[in-house]
Amino acid sequence: MMAVFKILAICTILFTIIILNTSALIMCPEDFCANTTCTNVTSCPKGETFGTTVCGCCNTCITEIPKGEPCPKIPIIGVPPTWKCEAGTICRNGICS
Repeated sequence: MMAVFKILAICTILFTIIILNTSALIMCPEDFCANTTCTNVTSCPKGETFGTTVCGCCNTCITEIPKGEPCPKIPIIGVPPTWKCEAGTICRNGICS
């Protein structure tokens, strides 16, 4: 039984290291946005709302999930989301509420 806990502890540590290293790879250099050409997004279609591109350089439209609808549970660290729950709600247990 103790071996199972040791293996679980090692897996947890390795997973943490992988996540930290992966998010470090996605970090933005200081001048990243200076070299980015943005499209002028001034409005979004129905069912979408404003979001940002990688490193927050440009505005873009992302899916807006209504209250009570399913939402992804785990975002990918370092990558801008392609969705968000409607204003006044958050993704809790896989549902915008």
